[in-house]
Amino acid sequence: MSIGTGLGKEIDIKNTRMSIIKALSAMASNSYFVHRRLEDSLPEDTYFRFDVAKGLVDVTLSDHRESSKIAGHTRNYLAEYPVDRRINQCAWILGQG
Repeated sequence: MSIGTGLGKEIDIKNTRMSIIKALSAMASNSYFVHRRLEDSLPEDTYFRFDVAKGLVDVTLSDHRESSKIAGHTRNYLAEYPVDRRINQCAWILGQG
């Protein structure tokens, strides 16, 4: 199971060697790209990612002043039908182990 905070910022690539190296490094460490690799390589229903689509990108885990913003976005995300269905599916599978 993977829990994310939405898509990251765009990665800027200029036509220089250093820019390309920095962009590749950023892509390698971006959780979204890790998510795509896992999703593509693991069997269906063995990997679940829950990721608020937007709104939490710039909020860090240590930013306690944003807790109400985090809670609001999370509640809205969890109330979406496809997400609710995937959560129930993940919980059922975890309960079988």
